[in-house]
Amino acid sequence: MDFAYLPEKRRRLTSNEVDGVFTRLVHDLRPRIVGLVGTLTGDVHAADDIAQETLIKLHNLLQTREVGRTLPGWIHRVAANAARDYIRGRAAAPAVCPTAGFARVPAPSGLCASRREFCARATAELNCLRPLDRRICELRIHEGLTFPEIGRLTGATVAKAEKTYQRTIRRLRELWHANTPPPDAANLDARKEEEEGRDEIR
Repeated sequence: MDFAYLPEKRRRLTSNEVDGVFTRLVHDLRPRIVGLVGTLTGDVHAADDIAQETLIKLHNLLQTREVGRTLPGWIHRVAANAARDYIRGRAAAPAVCPTAGFARVPAPSGLCASRREFCARATAELNCLRPLDRRICELRIHEGLTFPEIGRLTGATVAKAEKTYQRTIRRLRELWHANTPPPDAANLDARKEEEEGRDEIR
């Protein structure tokens, strides 16, 4: 990406330059920051919060310090360090998976054992995805974003986002079928007799 609008040599920006440069940096870097932090943390909401905090620091820096074309690298380091701090703060909390992010798939009361097993395995499957893959699924399932929107937020290609989501859904379907009990023969016979009885009445 071209940052020609930043000074080639480090210098303080004038008050008239600050807002224009800040606006362009937000446009160019915010999606990258959100994607970077989301990949590191696996948390969509944390990515938005950390990106916002990073941009506030950026605006303060533009007003008070000399800046140059190395500024984007500094912004990414600040965001990455904030993401690592977030991860360290979360590490003390117990979780099934080190990068768990999905809530437990609900298992309604009275559900048969095979369905309860599916809910438990589906939760584990989602929580143990790689951070980027899980984030793609979160954005698709929870936020309802399109694959191009997901690509812009995560830095993944549209094809990668779509393939990751479809692979995850396919895996969940496999789990569902693996935990679906075969039809009960007695129930089938009873249903057949009931249908035959209805036919005789007709």
